[in-house]
Amino acid sequence: MRMTHRFGQPSASRVAVLMALAAVLMLILSPSKPATAQVINPWVYGFASTETESVIEYGPPTFVTVKRTCTSSCAYGSSSVSYTIRFYGAASEELGSTMGSVPFSGTSNEVTVDWPSGGSGIRASREVYPAGTKSMTITLRSSFTGGTIDPARSTKTLTIVENPPVISFDQAEYTVEEGSKVTITVRRERPGDTSRVSWELSDVPSSDYQVLEGASPLEFTGSQTTRQIVLSMKKVPSAWKPRVGTLTLSAPVYGKLGTSSIATLTVVGASSDLPVITRLNPNEGWTSGGL
Repeated sequence: MRMTHRFGQPSASRVAVLMALAAVLMLILSPSKPATAQVINPWVYGFASTETESVIEYGPPTFVTVKRTCTSSCAYGSSSVSYTIRFYGAASEELGSTMGSVPFSGTSNEVTVDWPSGGSGIRASREVYPAGTKSMTITLRSSFTGGTIDPARSTKTLTIVENPPVISFDQAEYTVEEGSKVTITVRRERPGDTSRVSWELSDVPSSDYQVLEGASPLEFTGSQTTRQIVLSMKKVPSAWKPRVGTLTLSAPVYGKLGTSSIATLTVVGASSDLPVITRLNPNEGWTSGGL
């Protein structure tokens, strides 16, 4: 008896298994390749300009710009860079220092340094830096959020231009009677360092008055913006005719004279001292009375 064996077609499940085994074998035999990771480059910070500029005391702000730059593949978003400000006197001696930071956000790559905080730009006033400061140097130090400082653009110097306050009389004319007092007000435009100014009264003899308050020179300190000169005028016999003197401010120290640095002081005779005359009135006869 003759026997035969017939082979049928392979099932679908067997095909799937064979294909999976083939794929695994190819992975094992193929050389492995390292995964490629995206490189994020750090930001580089520096001043837009390192040229020395000036800032005017109590004047408009000076805008100093810090830039962040990157060649490629930089991650935009929030970042910041810190700085130190050092203050120097006339002999380049260091008088003090302070610190701050410049924040960047979004896609902005240029930000101005705002100091003191709460305003815009660099603002110079005697209240916020040591007395005697003539210049300030801003140095970028480091970034809290990663990044580097460009050494060639890390320092900015500002020279301070003095802008002393205006000093002047509060009015152009004063009048006083003999035997009375007169108060003369001298104003300083704003508070700040100590200011001084001299004054004098001409065309009226010094023997005709006494300085009760505000002897020359006047001194303004701290928050003072007004000082007073109080004069007591003496009675001068037979001097009832008005006399006109000239008040003059001069020699200001940390101050500049305003347009009202000269004023007039008119001294008139007391009304009680006006002379009494006797006259003949045809209807009333001889009468007497003041002018």
